[in-house]
Amino acid sequence: MSESEARGVLADDGYKPKVISKNGGGPNCVVFHQSAVTDLAGYQNDDEDVYRVYLAVNCLA
Repeated sequence: MSESEARGVLADDGYKPKVISKNGGGPNCVVFHQSAVTDLAGYQNDDEDVYRVYLAVNCLA
């Protein structure tokens, strides 16, 4: 799935996606791995209490 599609689907489901790994340098990025963080007590972030999904993407030229 493309990065933009994944971000939209995850946001619609109440998650806040964040790219933490990006391979390549092109504009067309596809998600090749995701990891959901559901233990908010163990992962403090600067946002309000939202569930986060970390994405790894591969970007092609």
